[in-house]
Amino acid sequence: MSFSRALETDEAFVLTKKKMLRLDSLVILFTKQSGKIAVIAKGVQKITSRRVSALQTGNLISVSYSKRGDAPAFLSDVSLISHFSELKKSQEKIQNMYSFFYILNTLLPEHQKEEKMYELCKKTMIRLGKSNMPIFSLTHTICDLFNFLGYGEFHSLDECKLKYEEITGKQIPYSII
Repeated sequence: MSFSRALETDEAFVLTKKKMLRLDSLVILFTKQSGKIAVIAKGVQKITSRRVSALQTGNLISVSYSKRGDAPAFLSDVSLISHFSELKKSQEKIQNMYSFFYILNTLLPEHQKEEKMYELCKKTMIRLGKSNMPIFSLTHTICDLFNFLGYGEFHSLDECKLKYEEITGKQIPYSII
């Protein structure tokens, strides 16, 4: 009987990271090939972990993970592609990024390839990170997110906020500029 796991390599955005027991973390990724997935990062909370800096919310990473059937995937390797340093110099841009990723994490289904959403995410992060741009408003991007995911045709942030509250029963916890 073989218990081998298939190793997958992909490009991904880190949506969120939650501490687990011991020194492990559950990392939610939005990957280019597999959509939203959860991986267990063993030992990532150790002070000597070289992977911890790459697994920050908003980072674009190259990731390898192993999975077997419906069992949880385990992070094998991670390398940083971009941490969008210009974006993280502005409090308003950071707030916009967290709002966008919070909504994305809540609304994206797991294990469904979302090519348009992935490209929208990448373009959004690049636009947010431009140092010479004024504070980027997410209104158009949030409307596109709802449209791509099939929730309807929205043209204002207020419409999107109402739909989000209807779907989740919660308010968006961050203010969007």
